[in-house]
Amino acid sequence: MREAFQKWDQDGNGTIEREELARVLSALGEFKASDIDRIMVEVDRNADGQIQYTEFVDWLMRPVVTAGAAALLSTSELCLRADQAPLGNPTARGGVEKRPSIEPRWIFSGHPGSNPVRLEAAKALRAEHTIVVWAMPQAVDGDWAQIVGDSRSGWGFSIGFSKRCRLGVRDPRLQGSGGGGELCIETPTDVEHGRWAMFVARGICTSASPSATGCTEFLVASDDRALRFLGTVQAVGGGVVVEEIGSKTAGVKAIGSVVMWPKLLADEELRELFLWDAVRFGCLTEEQAAWLRKNRRCAPARTEEEEEELGRRLATAAAGKFVGLLDLSELKVVDADLPRILDAVESAFEDVTALSLGVNYITEDGVIEHIVPFLGRLTSHFRLDLRQNSDINNFAEGPLLEVFGAAPESLGLSVDLRGTGVGGDAMLKLLNQTPEAADAIRLADRERKKAAEQAATYQAQQAAISERWKDEVDAPVAFDGSAGTAFDNAVDLATGIGLASASFSTFPVGKQDQLKEIRASLARAARMAYDHAAGGLLAWEPPSGSDSGRGPAPENCGTGQFIAHFSYLSYAVQPRSHEDFGLRLRSKGEQLGAGRAKKGAIGLHAAAENGAVRVAAASGKSYGRDAVKLRLESRSDKPLCIAVVAGTIFQHISWIHRQNLLVGRTVHIYLQPGESQEHKIGAFCMNLSCACSNEDPMELTALELKDTSILQGQGKVWDFFEGLFSKYRAEAGFPDGAKKGKKGKKGAGSSKKK
Repeated sequence: MREAFQKWDQDGNGTIEREELARVLSALGEFKASDIDRIMVEVDRNADGQIQYTEFVDWLMRPVVTAGAAALLSTSELCLRADQAPLGNPTARGGVEKRPSIEPRWIFSGHPGSNPVRLEAAKALRAEHTIVVWAMPQAVDGDWAQIVGDSRSGWGFSIGFSKRCRLGVRDPRLQGSGGGGELCIETPTDVEHGRWAMFVARGICTSASPSATGCTEFLVASDDRALRFLGTVQAVGGGVVVEEIGSKTAGVKAIGSVVMWPKLLADEELRELFLWDAVRFGCLTEEQAAWLRKNRRCAPARTEEEEEELGRRLATAAAGKFVGLLDLSELKVVDADLPRILDAVESAFEDVTALSLGVNYITEDGVIEHIVPFLGRLTSHFRLDLRQNSDINNFAEGPLLEVFGAAPESLGLSVDLRGTGVGGDAMLKLLNQTPEAADAIRLADRERKKAAEQAATYQAQQAAISERWKDEVDAPVAFDGSAGTAFDNAVDLATGIGLASASFSTFPVGKQDQLKEIRASLARAARMAYDHAAGGLLAWEPPSGSDSGRGPAPENCGTGQFIAHFSYLSYAVQPRSHEDFGLRLRSKGEQLGAGRAKKGAIGLHAAAENGAVRVAAASGKSYGRDAVKLRLESRSDKPLCIAVVAGTIFQHISWIHRQNLLVGRTVHIYLQPGESQEHKIGAFCMNLSCACSNEDPMELTALELKDTSILQGQGKVWDFFEGLFSKYRAEAGFPDGAKKGKKGKKGAGSSKKK
């Protein structure tokens, strides 16, 4: 194959340009510029105007049809086209009509002086033959309308339409069989009168030499269903000739081309021939033809009832009323449906753990563009069923294996591709029915049960938790984050963190006056470092323009109170680093990395930072589904897709000792120019020691969780952060389980005032 490619690549630059293709095809036969353009479209998959070696190989290795319709036409015994009269050079007694909207065609019944078009030389039908005719049928006037046949003065053989618009064979050799010389199929063509269609007759003789003994199979192609079988008659035109096309009587209004081969063409070859001319004859749009050229089926339109059912299931899932499997199989789902389907799954938070899209019309394009990025964003166990989507070819294999290989084994990710073009080892690997995957599923089930037990206990203790913190609730410390305020000398801004003004070397457990001072000290130090205009850890670009109307951080964004709160739960007298809690601080001007959100999406942090959106309000209520209520206002003159990525953290704005919230799955929010929209987002609570949020105002922090495997369930989140709090309390000399107010042996990690 490489040698063949090099022969076509005449300038040796490693690609085949259109000019080189034209020179090669010219040596094979007569090809118009439009024919060459079609071949370029057929082979040049990435549409860069050149044919790469891989594209050349894919083209040659296509089943049955190795060179497409152009090569098939060049091997025909008769190729008579109204737009290429020299090929057949008929005596066009019917005339050739030219219209702006249609290629030239021969007009017959209903046209003044119309008669069949006679060929210069008759063509004999062999023992095996295929006849392909582009024709425009109409109601038959009389008992027979010929499509092709011998001359009126000849034997009397023809292929045409009966009075009931059935295709058939008329042959005097059938007279003795009681058939009256005519046999027709039982099925009408179902082609609308006055519209073009490609009619096919495939004949095969059962005798050694051409004869009337055998059968003729009829097929038709006229729309996005492509080739359709109509029926077979026990008659064949072997041994007779074709000498004319068309009919004087009504039944065939026009013919655009007639092509004959002395062999049987396969269905795949006939499909190629249909796609070659379907757009020209108005049977397909360019988009439909391109779709079918990729060997894809065109999905039938959903009925109103089916559309309503799909919408109902998605709305139910997004509302949290589907638990486990969301079944969308056999709903005529296409690639264009995938964004809203996957949005609903992501909005369902932890509830939807499996999605069935089997027996639909999804292609490898939909898999690569939508499903692969979705799988890459998953943070918990998930099963995806794509069985019997036969339009998915092996181009999806590489991207799926790549995202699968990057997923943690603990996800137990499974993608079922049986009945698609992905097979062999790749299909088995993606199905992931390994012992390790089974262990991951069992572990995930145990984690869910454990988390449910923890949640039940936690919910039952809400009143007690609120009571425990009632004496340690403080109002927010006044702070605008601007230089020149009373905060300027509260801490060493060059260091940014680690210096507090409290005069305590150890955490004053049980001493409320001192604890109040510790809280104020922690809040001042952390907010100076993370939220002040001169803070060493400020993670936001300064606003552009002096009249921006905002402080150093965008509106309703802040980080310091979260650090202060988590440091307090760790019994620290000075703020701990965000890294101590497994968190990452965004960089100023940071954009989302590849694969973290949908293509074209803007991260919420970046959108708030650059002013594309305003975080108008944020609040929290409990945890899990719909825990964060976020109101965004678009300030852009373009539609926006805003991504709130998994691992994003929202903080409370004061010492109310309620949960901070951690976004569990990436969600996307779509805003039109100037639109204001409220969106609810699923989130985990980050500790067991504080009560649930209760419509309390919150802020978007500049922090993210580093290890997204922790987001596999609420239980893992609790275990991770509570484990850190316990560790740091022990380091401070207060191990969990020790008598309240009694200090244990001081660990090396405790903080000291400097």
